[in-house]
Amino acid sequence: MKKEQLLDMLNEKLMQIEKEGKIDKELLDSLKEVENIDTAEREKNILDSYFKGEVLDENETRAIGLTTTNGAFIDLDIHTNIIEKLYEECPFLDLAQVFHASKQLRIIKEENIGDAEISEELAKITEGDVTFSSIELQIYKIATLTNVTLETLYSSGLDISKYITEVLIRRLARALNKLFLTGTGLRQPQGILQTTNTYSFTTKFSFDELIEMQGKIDNEYLDKAKWIMNRKTYNRIAKMADSAGDYYLKYFIENGKLVAYLLGLPIIVDNNMPDMVTGNKFIALTDLKESYAINISKEMQVKNLSELNISNGFETFVGYVLADGRIMNNDALVVGIAG
Repeated sequence: MKKEQLLDMLNEKLMQIEKEGKIDKELLDSLKEVENIDTAEREKNILDSYFKGEVLDENETRAIGLTTTNGAFIDLDIHTNIIEKLYEECPFLDLAQVFHASKQLRIIKEENIGDAEISEELAKITEGDVTFSSIELQIYKIATLTNVTLETLYSSGLDISKYITEVLIRRLARALNKLFLTGTGLRQPQGILQTTNTYSFTTKFSFDELIEMQGKIDNEYLDKAKWIMNRKTYNRIAKMADSAGDYYLKYFIENGKLVAYLLGLPIIVDNNMPDMVTGNKFIALTDLKESYAINISKEMQVKNLSELNISNGFETFVGYVLADGRIMNNDALVVGIAG
């Protein structure tokens, strides 16, 4: 409901109160909603001023979480829809197991849950060993920057805060997605391609081999698994057909988008995946919710580096998030190696 409509409704309620001499819960809720709208509008206006390099007073800096006006980073948190937008732009954040710890996080997982058996009365029950292991999620800084011309920055018709944050988010999302796929795990996130569960293709690269690769993922995780490959690999598979000339890929409309299915499972096309070149890990099949864990901060830090390029006719903004990703279950993940 728009602010103007709420105010009209409140005026009617206040007139009713004058007549009846009482206040109701609906009115209190409406008052809170107007207050929230006013707060959001004020924070947005202050944020626009910050991005334009204007001097903020003490109350304004406190309102947007800025502790000092002298070159400090500003936290853009969940209230400005930053994390939600990052999720939209980075599929891994939507599909994997995500945590929001502010420091190193250790996750304990079961490696072997043991067995159960039929036991006769008074007979000894053998105890199956339950084995555990752990993975540690660190906090690595993933950063990007963008230059904004002064003409764009001071354009009266442009939503500055939205424009700058969306540019930074898109770039951070691409960087995160690439690291979660191909990261080495050494002073950076460990990508899913580092799994020990692999399948080696021959130079023929046949449909039968894709069936065999699918068989290397545990049946428990197969229902929610997805294929991940780049556009070149996808195009090659899309041309595969049976003896009757029917293509193996099937297509469905889901949420208004065309989704391709291979062997009954959806395909994610991501050009961060390597090409099908001998020795490359070029295709993956995984249930990310079971195979991969991510730790990411709830804030995106943004800083105006105006002192760097103001004389060149533009201002520079840098943004970063703290994040890490690790494989937590190789049984829910298999990667194909090109022959």
